[in-house]
Amino acid sequence: MLQVSCLLSLSDTKVKDLSPLAELTSLETLDVADTQVCEVSPLAALTSVKVLELSETQVKDVSPLSGLTSLEELNLVGTQVSDVSPLAGLKSLKTLSLDRTCVSDVSPLSRMTRLTSLKLRDTRVSDVMSLAVLTNLQELDLRGTMVRWEPRAELGRSLPKCRIRY
Repeated sequence: MLQVSCLLSLSDTKVKDLSPLAELTSLETLDVADTQVCEVSPLAALTSVKVLELSETQVKDVSPLSGLTSLEELNLVGTQVSDVSPLAGLKSLKTLSLDRTCVSDVSPLSRMTRLTSLKLRDTRVSDVMSLAVLTNLQELDLRGTMVRWEPRAELGRSLPKCRIRY
């Protein structure tokens, strides 16, 4: 059986409004990086999307993404996102990139048991011990965070298969 993957890239364009995309329910990959997008509520209906690229956009509120249960990869690098609790129910998520965001509390991410890669570079994060339960984590980037040495070492002992960068 032939499986078709539907991809749409609007990166590096002047796109602001994602409303026209709400009907593209079979979309699996959407790239709107480096655009003027700030509102992601039109994406709530895209329940088939597996890869979502929102880096370098004006996005602040990710709560409309909470129902995207097929999502495996989410890139929010360089956005204004500060609250990741709406993402906690995304059980299929494997890769989450939050570099250069306003995130400080990562405890909601402890429910993302399939997460293999978490990037928190240059964020306000200072406490990562809640992530010790993420036994599938293979890559954790803490460079430029406020995480102290002792918790880093303890986390490393809890996640021996994880490459922690700091």
